[in-house]
Amino acid sequence: MALHTVGAAQLPSEVWVHVFGFLSTTDKLNIRSCCKYFKKMVDHWSLWKGNTVVLKKLCAYTTQFWTTLRRRKISSVVVQRASLKEWKQLALSLPWLTTIAVEHCFDVKAFEILKQFHNLKRLAIRSCRCGQGLSDAIVPLQQVTHFSVCEMHCAPRSDIISFVSKLSHLTSLLYHEGNHPIPRQTFHIMLNRLPHLKHLSGNMDPTLSEEALKCLPSLQSLAVVYRDRDVDPSRCHLKTWLRELPQLAVLNIAKGHPVSAYAHSIPGTVTSLTLQRVMVEQKDMKTLGKQASGLLHLHFDPCSYKSGSSIGEIPKLFPQLMTLKMRLQQLKHLERLEILDAQSPHLLQLIHKLQVLTNHSTQIIHSRGLRDPTGCYCTHY
Repeated sequence: MALHTVGAAQLPSEVWVHVFGFLSTTDKLNIRSCCKYFKKMVDHWSLWKGNTVVLKKLCAYTTQFWTTLRRRKISSVVVQRASLKEWKQLALSLPWLTTIAVEHCFDVKAFEILKQFHNLKRLAIRSCRCGQGLSDAIVPLQQVTHFSVCEMHCAPRSDIISFVSKLSHLTSLLYHEGNHPIPRQTFHIMLNRLPHLKHLSGNMDPTLSEEALKCLPSLQSLAVVYRDRDVDPSRCHLKTWLRELPQLAVLNIAKGHPVSAYAHSIPGTVTSLTLQRVMVEQKDMKTLGKQASGLLHLHFDPCSYKSGSSIGEIPKLFPQLMTLKMRLQQLKHLERLEILDAQSPHLLQLIHKLQVLTNHSTQIIHSRGLRDPTGCYCTHY
């Protein structure tokens, strides 16, 4: 690239850094690899805020690699299948990490290294196989405010519940253990010990009492994942839980009861709603429109919806809607449309027609797994 010999050097580096801020990660890396002049600019820490690095085979990384991560001030990583020695290397190289997702860890001693990350705020444990001693390694991490556990193997459930209950500063808890739901009484006790909790996501057992969330009036985000669909409205305690959450803004529901069982209880404070694999009727949509007329974000993916033609009423039901995520439908006046269908030539034609109808004002993307590498990827989401 001869750009730097012509006029690139005539502009202050601050200008180029600002320009690079509009590029995707791929584009930034391409520029970095083909132009030495821009290499340091592309590595400027301001261009990598919120970026997560997935680390595999840490022993293969060079000194230059770690230097680059330090220059970018990377604060979020996913660590896969790391040995105890590699964990020690990570602690020495990036001691300021604030977010760590641990995947496929089979040595409980590795978790003891986490206490060396004094700025750690977000911790996710996924698909790990650990025995006794996990609680002793996690409890010292009292600074952690966001904790996620998904698909743990071998670790005693009592051990997991014990250290979660002792992380008293938690503001966000994600507990996805579908085959090992927390017993009713234990669940109540655990929540009572987490007074600062604002975000809760878990596999909800239908046997949980109506008072299960009574101790969390400040809850702002709730994700309820049922193991099966349940058509008996009398067993639905969700409607009671929702009435006791006056500050709720985000509600995600997967499977479980028909929407009619709790639609009238959804607080008007909800601005983001996700309905996955639930039974919905046209009258339920109208009820949702009345209950949450200020809805800004909707993820609509029901297992049954008989009145598909009324999908076009969504803009009327939710006049402030900004983003919609659903199976492909042609809708106007959207800022963003995320399509769940698999790509096909016919689909591409429909997308082109939609872009023409909306004068290319709608951002259209395809769902391709998780957007957040540190997020949970279990089968429910």
